[in-house]
Amino acid sequence: MRLALRFWLQTATWTGLILALLLAISLATGMGTEAFRTLPVWLGLALTLAPFPAGIVVTKSVFPAGRLSLRHGFTVAAAAGAVAVALFLVGNFVAPRFVTASEVGDPSAMTLGRLHTAAKEASAVALTVAAPTAGDWYQANRLAWHFVRRTDGAVLPIMFGLLGLLVGFWSTRTPRREWQQAQQWAMGLFLLMSTYLAGENSYELIVVRAAGPVYFAGDFVLIVPSILIIGLGWATVVETVGRRA
Repeated sequence: MRLALRFWLQTATWTGLILALLLAISLATGMGTEAFRTLPVWLGLALTLAPFPAGIVVTKSVFPAGRLSLRHGFTVAAAAGAVAVALFLVGNFVAPRFVTASEVGDPSAMTLGRLHTAAKEASAVALTVAAPTAGDWYQANRLAWHFVRRTDGAVLPIMFGLLGLLVGFWSTRTPRREWQQAQQWAMGLFLLMSTYLAGENSYELIVVRAAGPVYFAGDFVLIVPSILIIGLGWATVVETVGRRA
């Protein structure tokens, strides 16, 4: 339980730091009061990313003496799962109630249930068009993209928490502390940019241009963390099993 509390405390601390950074960047780029309107969105992104540095902090508890402690590993995974549940509830049921809709049918102002209903209704309308264009499918794909991103997004805190453990484990192989931190910060920035670009590119290059259903586009946010977990996870299993032998 103490390990879980430590993970949650680190997650809360980093959520606040990342949120402050994102808000400062928004204000510095001239968004003005618009930055505060998107505060619930930034909070969701911060809560998504924070388990990564939290995982790095508790790495030594999960890998004492370079060996995997399954009990501690499951504890951290469960703690990250609790963060995922909190993100799901906040992002899908709490935050939308505090968002002022910028237009009719603004997805950010919809709860998850309302978003799902609206996406199905828009899709039914688009299917009635004989020769559909990208404009005919835009609203349906847009709503479906937001729905998939929200449901997939609930998994990301668990994935980022696990990546924090794995990056913490391998970065300690570097003797100098400053180089360890450089690797950790580089991976954190990479995850931030890949998460952002997965959303931006899947929306701008697929959702906006498709003349048919492209509901899979929202799943792109899971590609990079999944690949990293498979690659680093397999190498970690081989390393720790070898140490046990």
